[in-house]
Amino acid sequence: MARFRLRPCCAWAIRYGTAFGGGPEGAGAVFVVAIPPAAAVITNIAQNADGSVTLFFLGGPNSTNVIQSATDLTPPIAWQNVSTNVADANGAWQFTDSNTGGTKFYRSYGF
Repeated sequence: MARFRLRPCCAWAIRYGTAFGGGPEGAGAVFVVAIPPAAAVITNIAQNADGSVTLFFLGGPNSTNVIQSATDLTPPIAWQNVSTNVADANGAWQFTDSNTGGTKFYRSYGF
């Protein structure tokens, strides 16, 4: 009988189950599906005295998040990775953009 160990790696939710016929003494396949955390949401934006902008996010606890920016939302949108941040135990994190010339749009995703 094969033994499996799940190692904590991130803030992903883990779902598992058995296929038809599984369970105690049953034959069947065991499956595990890792569900990534929801994208962080921007909770506040602050214009700093030096002209930079700080964005405050709330997402999954201890999740790793990538923030992307684009200067235009006309398809195809050219999203550029600008930072990778790790959220705290409450899911909060922030990013300060010192390159703020012109209009910018932001989005994030967690993994």
